[in-house]
Amino acid sequence: MLLNSWDLYERFLRKILEIYLKPTLGPELLIEKANIDSWNSWDEHKLIPDTIMRKNDKILLLCDAKYKLDYSIGDRRQGREYIHEFLKKYERGDLDFNIKNRNLLLIYPSNELNNYDFYPIEKNPVPKYGCIYAHSIDLTQIDDKSYLESWVKKIFSKFLK
Repeated sequence: MLLNSWDLYERFLRKILEIYLKPTLGPELLIEKANIDSWNSWDEHKLIPDTIMRKNDKILLLCDAKYKLDYSIGDRRQGREYIHEFLKKYERGDLDFNIKNRNLLLIYPSNELNNYDFYPIEKNPVPKYGCIYAHSIDLTQIDDKSYLESWVKKIFSKFLK
């Protein structure tokens, strides 16, 4: 059997967000991987992040799982493309992407060199065009319920209150 570790990591992140956010934000909360049917083409599908968090068709937060230990200029460019694609759909009236919710969270595994805590990866972001943050998760603690709950609560406090 062959397992795609990237897919497992993305599914794990979506599941812990769902487990710890639904009790607070309600059953209408959707934490999902965007499906190709809601985008015009495979090329457009490549311009969306791993996880879209929404409630009642309102985008709350965009998240993208990163598999490397440090962010790069390419991550910033990719994140900017993700936000730009959602802004285009917002301007056409296809989705609700409120200025308060125009954030992208890049989630990296923590390590001894880097442990990001909502680190803005753009020097002077313009909030109306969205902000990109690097954040870390300690994968050595994936079986520690209190750690995971605390990690999700930090995301809630930063972006979803």
